[in-house]
Amino acid sequence: MNFYMLAKIAPTADLDISQTAGVIISGLAVVFLVLLLLVGFVNLFGSFFKKGKKEPPVKQAPPPKQEIKKPVQPSVPVEEDDSDEIIAVISAVVAQMSIEDGKQYRIKSVKAKNQKSSGRPVWASEGLRQNTNPF
Repeated sequence: MNFYMLAKIAPTADLDISQTAGVIISGLAVVFLVLLLLVGFVNLFGSFFKKGKKEPPVKQAPPPKQEIKKPVQPSVPVEEDDSDEIIAVISAVVAQMSIEDGKQYRIKSVKAKNQKSSGRPVWASEGLRQNTNPF
């Protein structure tokens, strides 16, 4: 088959440069308008399905107090193999949570996780658990 003959019967064979530019610009405009319609359609569906779920109203946290009278101390004695720095960090996090929530929390116990049961450190086991959860 002769490709020169196909070029002669093509619908754009007789268009000059301004007509070709008009076809290209109108084609791009149609594509982007359809894209905007699809985005609006997806957003409409999202808002439609969110209406079925009743989300609890967002409670604003009370303003943080400027002075903490008594820091939260662990209620169990610290074992010799636990470092004081780890206990201090855990206590600081619990104290910050109690300030933000306006409730009084306390630490009941701090225990080291036995690493020999799985052969992995605790953080490696947790990372493995999170990455292998089903969707």
